[in-house]
Amino acid sequence: MTQSLEIFLNGLIDYAGLFPPAKLPLDEAFPNYVKYKNEKYQKIISKFICPAEKLSELQSLLYEIPESFERVYPVSVLGKGGLDKEDFFMNLEYDLKNWHTFQSKNSTVTESKTFEVKIPEVLIASGNSDTIYDLIEPCSDFISQIIGEDVIIAFEVTLIDDWKHNTRKSIEAIKRHNLNFDNVIFKLRTGGLTAEAFPATDQVAFVIHELLDRNIPMKCTAGLHHPLRHFNKSVNIKMHGFFNIFCCGVIAYTHNISHHEMVNLLEDENATRFEFSGEYFSWNGYRVTLNEISAGREEFLLSFGSCSFNEPLEDMKSMGLL
Repeated sequence: MTQSLEIFLNGLIDYAGLFPPAKLPLDEAFPNYVKYKNEKYQKIISKFICPAEKLSELQSLLYEIPESFERVYPVSVLGKGGLDKEDFFMNLEYDLKNWHTFQSKNSTVTESKTFEVKIPEVLIASGNSDTIYDLIEPCSDFISQIIGEDVIIAFEVTLIDDWKHNTRKSIEAIKRHNLNFDNVIFKLRTGGLTAEAFPATDQVAFVIHELLDRNIPMKCTAGLHHPLRHFNKSVNIKMHGFFNIFCCGVIAYTHNISHHEMVNLLEDENATRFEFSGEYFSWNGYRVTLNEISAGREEFLLSFGSCSFNEPLEDMKSMGLL
């Protein structure tokens, strides 16, 4: 593995083995994660994604970790969300109760400093940044009071209806919150089990550009099992590649590239155009140094959730990168 690729891949994948299409039971998914965290490519895998309602089940599995293995495992807690604001906060109260109990009993074995939750679609569809801010602000306050002030919250924003306007208003609400308490990032769903779950490259480029303009970090989830964009028969659509999206984010973070160039990068299926050397990464003449790759990954495009860890590795091995 070249140094630029090593930096690029560091902490890239959050393991979401509990979710489709893998949808493994917890007593299989978590041992998988523990194994991955103690094998050759352990630096590529980051957090274990676990719904708050399953934290009590996860607790019993922590005591089955072999003594010779790494001792602390980061867990990202997934909230239930809700259909509207009232439903959201009712579920949040339940999630935080489970999380606090789990955290108080397992602080020496796990580290849970991330919370992921969807903003209710009815609020996003309102196209009103004040309405969305009025959910983000108290949600952050409750988490800070019950769990701690060092928790990062990833709010998933669905691209719906007048999606440019609605997404921009959601991002404005996040930015307004972060001016006072910088603990919220944007979560973009990049795939799923149906074609409708995959955003267009134009939408992905728009989100990246808007977030960069407001200095808001992001993570992705779903649909990124493979490095490069490709056609998938099972969903009858071209799936995004994690090289495409994360290289786009890193280059956009470093260089002032146009929306058109972002889309070209996101749609590029030619592996030879993605060059990871010992000193830099480059695509189509855009070169990013090792320090710039590190900054782009640590400060902007943070990670993506995947129900598979082996599939991304196998693809990169077949490309001669690992």
